[in-house]
Amino acid sequence: MVKTLIITLLIVLVAGGAFAETWTCSMHPQYKLPEPGQCPTCFMDLIPLDESASAGVSPNALKLSEDATALAEIMTSVVELKTVVVAVPLLGKIEIDETATREVTAWITGRIEKLFVDATGMNVTKGEPLLSLYSPELYSAQAELKQNSSSARRRLKLWGLDDKQIDAIAKSKTPVEKIDIPSPLSGVVLHKEVLQGKYVKTGDHLYTIGDLSTLWLDLRAYESDLPLLAVGQIVDFKVDAIPGKQFTGSIDFIDPVLDQQSRTTGVRVVVDNSDNLLRPGELVRAVIESVVGTDENPPLIIPDTAPLLTGKRAIVYVKIPGVEHVFEGREIELGVHAGDYYEVISGLKEGEEVVTNGAFKIDSAMQIVAKPSMMSMSEDEVVVLDIPDFFTEQLGDILDAYFELQVALSGDNNKAATVAAQKMDKALQPVEVGHGGVGFAKQYKVMSSSLAEILKSDEIALRRVAFKPLSETLWETLTGFGYEPEKPVRLFNCSMAFNNSGGRWMQESTVTSNPYYGASMLRCGSEQAAIKPPVETGGK
Repeated sequence: MVKTLIITLLIVLVAGGAFAETWTCSMHPQYKLPEPGQCPTCFMDLIPLDESASAGVSPNALKLSEDATALAEIMTSVVELKTVVVAVPLLGKIEIDETATREVTAWITGRIEKLFVDATGMNVTKGEPLLSLYSPELYSAQAELKQNSSSARRRLKLWGLDDKQIDAIAKSKTPVEKIDIPSPLSGVVLHKEVLQGKYVKTGDHLYTIGDLSTLWLDLRAYESDLPLLAVGQIVDFKVDAIPGKQFTGSIDFIDPVLDQQSRTTGVRVVVDNSDNLLRPGELVRAVIESVVGTDENPPLIIPDTAPLLTGKRAIVYVKIPGVEHVFEGREIELGVHAGDYYEVISGLKEGEEVVTNGAFKIDSAMQIVAKPSMMSMSEDEVVVLDIPDFFTEQLGDILDAYFELQVALSGDNNKAATVAAQKMDKALQPVEVGHGGVGFAKQYKVMSSSLAEILKSDEIALRRVAFKPLSETLWETLTGFGYEPEKPVRLFNCSMAFNNSGGRWMQESTVTSNPYYGASMLRCGSEQAAIKPPVETGGK
């Protein structure tokens, strides 16, 4: 904590800052006054505005001292062109290959005289008789056939007899009253709907037979994973029934229609099952290794720790070449999130250096000196993802419990904080991470671990530390997924929290209730943004 204080002081009070002619409020940087005093809004002491951090650099850039850069632990990575391999995990189950399934129906009216295949699950061979059917119509057709009637031959063919059977009937000296119905393919009897002695009519269903030597793997892919999938990709998967063994298949179809409830689409994989180890209905855990880009046309990539994401905006801090310790904020357009990297569509070029550690500290300093930062975005810049209604309702349950936790911490009520954290954790656990895609998976992990930290400690000071990432991540989730509240959800920020590094939280009331200080500094902070109900924004 002391280290963070030193960093902030070095950022705000660099050389000559102590003798600045302009003074500002750390919580309300819009005020710029010519002499020290108190903030007109919160009545806190003004701090000197570091104009040296702005001198000689663009409005979107910040200049730091060498010591401030070191203490802020700022790290950079070079923007580069290279292919990225990312593992895409998918869940699904094994299904029967629809193209290798046949229905066996009665081609002629009659009575089941004998069943050669009398149980579901039996293996059959193509051409093998399934049952014997007695039919008076066969007797009359035989009489016509002996008179070399072409119409009788055609009728027998329609009943499923081949030329060999028809010739045998024509040569027979005794009346033929029964016909054997053969299996149309080799496989397994999936359904049997006849009993010996049953009278059937033309078209009645008798058997369903499936060839299980080839199976389908029905996987469900979330829409955020679709850019990484393509027909022809190899899929590795495992089943619980055969531990330790890995199977492979290839994607042969991706459903063009997205399920509106689950926000997933079907991915069909063809699997060789000639060894009969796999069974339809088994659950599967699959992984697809997707390569983003090609050796001839590699994508421009940056580590996924570099961009600061708010709504549809992605901001990175770029190290200005040839100038020591100057970082420029730049809005970029991101493409695919591939593992630990983001594809960059526009805004950066190969060879530039982006901040991968310490970007939030730079952004906080930009805000203090009233420069454009991640927080300075208008409401119309926010774009949201389309998600199922039930997922939005789950977010509402989480938010309700969060508000209880915020009230408890701001009221110094440690016992109530325990109850609220338990309630929030209970609301978070049932949420299906995949509905929000890759981004929400990381958000879920942060919120879950933050709640675990709160619940394992009885010290309210430690709970307040864990409440910070919980608050910031939940706000990111709500804005990113377009949560529509019944009452405004207000984002507050106290720049003095955590030794002046700042702390944000959400609350319902318009009156500041700081959960990081409680009664000792309850009114420290001001409203920065809000999620308004649809009726206030003109929504549905």
